[in-house]
Amino acid sequence: MGRPLRREYAGACYHVINRGRSRQIIFARRDSARTFIETLGETARRFHWRVHAYVVMLNHFHLAVETPEANLGAGMHWLQVTWARRWQELGRATSRPFQDRYKALLVEPSRSLADVANFIHLNPARARVVPAHRLANYPWSSLPRFIAKARPTWLAPEVILRETGPWMDSPAGWTQYQRHLIKLTSDDASRHSLSAARLSRKPVIGSAAFIEAMRRNPPELAKSLVLPATEKTWQQQLTRLAKLADINLRALPAAKTAPPKALLAAAMKATTATPNAWLARVLHAGQPATVSQIARRARLNPALAATLKVLLQRAGLHPPLPTGG
Repeated sequence: MGRPLRREYAGACYHVINRGRSRQIIFARRDSARTFIETLGETARRFHWRVHAYVVMLNHFHLAVETPEANLGAGMHWLQVTWARRWQELGRATSRPFQDRYKALLVEPSRSLADVANFIHLNPARARVVPAHRLANYPWSSLPRFIAKARPTWLAPEVILRETGPWMDSPAGWTQYQRHLIKLTSDDASRHSLSAARLSRKPVIGSAAFIEAMRRNPPELAKSLVLPATEKTWQQQLTRLAKLADINLRALPAAKTAPPKALLAAAMKATTATPNAWLARVLHAGQPATVSQIARRARLNPALAATLKVLLQRAGLHPPLPTGG
C-alpha cells in the first residue's frame, strides 16, 4: 500500500517534525544547527512560508509552518535536500541525514497553532537542555529571534501573542510570554494540554469541528468551519486601517503594486496573521507572492515606511517593523 497523500491547500498550517536517520545526532555542532536555520529562512522566503515557531535539537527539529500556497511538500523537499548537501559539505557525513519521511500534522490556525508553537519553544526545557527561565538563551529556537529587535520577516509572531495572551509585539509582551512558558512547565493541566501525545502524534490538531472536517478530507470543508470568523476579523482590521490611511478600498488603483496596496499589505502583515492569498484577493494584488513583495517594498521604501509607522501608531499598534529578509 502506498503512502497516504499529504493534504495541502493554501493557508494550511502544520506541525512538521523530522529526526536523524536511526535517531543519529545530526545537529551536534553549532555550524550544523546554524546552517539548518539559515536554510529554513531561505526556504520560507522562496516558498512564501510563515514560520510561527521552530526549534533544532540534537537529533531532530520541529517547525510550526503556515503555507499561504499549497507547497509544503515542495518546500520541505528543498529544505531537507539543500541542508543535507550543505551538511555533507561541512564534512559531517556522506549518507543522508534524515529518516525516511518527515511528519506533517495539520493544525487548526487558532489557539491550537499557538499551543504547537509553545510546545516547540518548550522543547529545550522538556529535554533538560536548559531550564525554563533560560529558554530565550537557547540559540537554536525561534524564541530569541522573536525577542530580538531585528527579526526575519518570515517569522510570524501574531498568532502566538494573540492566542496565548493577548499581548503586544513589544519587549513587555515577550516578557509576559516568557513568564507564561515558565508557568506552563510547572502547571499539571498545562503540561497535559501541551503533551507530545496531543501535539506531535495525532494527524490533525485542533477543535472537534476541524478534526471532523479534515477526516472528511476536502480542505474546503475545514476552511469553511474555521475561517469565516477569522475573515470577518481580517476584513474589520483592513477596513479600519484603510480608513485611518484615507484609502478607499472600493477605488484602489488598478496596478497590483500600487503604493496604497503596498501600505495596506504591510500594515496587515505587521499586525495580523492574514494569509497572502486572502490579501491578494481583497486588494486585487494578483498572486499571493505579490503581497509579500509589495509589503516588503513598503517597509524598505523610506516614504512608505514612515507612512506605515504613522498608520500603526494611529491604530494603536506598535509592533517593531522587520528589517531583514
